[in-house]
Amino acid sequence: MKQGFLGGKPSHLLSVTFSVLKNATLLSLVVFLWSFSRSNIQAQTGGRTPNTVITGVFKGDLMKIIHLTVDRAYIDSDVKKLEATIENDSFRFEFYLDISQKVTLKYLRNTADIYIEPGEHLHIDGDANNFYYSFKFSGPSAGNNDFLRIFSQKHRLYYSKFKYFKYKKGIVWYRIHRDMDTDIRQKEPEVYTAYMGERRDDMMEILEGYSGENPLTENFKLFMWAEINYYWAYHMLTYGYAFGFFHEIDFQDFFGFMYEVPLQNERALGSKFYRDYLRGAVNYYCEGPKKLPSDDDKIWEQLTKQFQYGEKELEGKVKAYFLSEIIREAYGQNAIGQMMDIYNNFLKNNPHKEFNYKVM
Repeated sequence: MKQGFLGGKPSHLLSVTFSVLKNATLLSLVVFLWSFSRSNIQAQTGGRTPNTVITGVFKGDLMKIIHLTVDRAYIDSDVKKLEATIENDSFRFEFYLDISQKVTLKYLRNTADIYIEPGEHLHIDGDANNFYYSFKFSGPSAGNNDFLRIFSQKHRLYYSKFKYFKYKKGIVWYRIHRDMDTDIRQKEPEVYTAYMGERRDDMMEILEGYSGENPLTENFKLFMWAEINYYWAYHMLTYGYAFGFFHEIDFQDFFGFMYEVPLQNERALGSKFYRDYLRGAVNYYCEGPKKLPSDDDKIWEQLTKQFQYGEKELEGKVKAYFLSEIIREAYGQNAIGQMMDIYNNFLKNNPHKEFNYKVM
């Protein structure tokens, strides 16, 4: 029996050749898809690699586990909840950071806010049974965290989320701790203004007195300036805006305080009080102090108006942050359909692409 030939090659050799080519093609396709998938993941995460480190030694550890929360939701909706094993009383966290801010350590039921700047290595020595108040910091932000602990013992700016009341004006909910809510309701405008001014002055005196004798980084001093001054401004804004009619304030006179802090402050972006004030202030500027809610209000029109205000008045990362917040709110209010042109133009023209991930 003669062997079959095709193109001068035996048919069984041709079959083998086809099989090899088929396998090679499949392998190439797998490699391509893996590379594409890997590239896509890197694109979605910004190709970020860890650049910041927190290490520690906790004497007397029994838990063997410690947690760290790195909240970058205001940038790209990313809230990293990291877990590290404590071995020989030691632990290590590596994570990505691009703006100086606070992160939160959690051990058993204890939590501690730690300030750190991008690219730093902060080390903590402590007693597991005494947690935060036994911490000895070392590294570039050691002095920053020593001050933060002293400051928080006298002025606690943040509380449990379950102890807040919310009041809506325009399209923004203003959040007030229940203790401050009592002050806002009971104090007359002159009394409240003096009260908040004294609190701000006391906090600034602590910061200036400490920094005059101890090393603090410039970024941290700016961060604390923002925490203190925008805490003050946010609560003044809420008093005047949410309770202005209740207290029969002189709107033109009362809101002069808004000239004392800048609306554009990129180096304050890591401060939650700055971000809250920014959203609340633009809402106030766009809606007006005396405007009451109406059935004629269309949420997409209000969002568009504030988006356009941010486009005109803000710059850099502050602008990218604010515009991405408006788009995210549009999604939450089912108003994105009427704002698709705004959405597409933002994704195309925003130079700070890390904020795009929040709305994609």
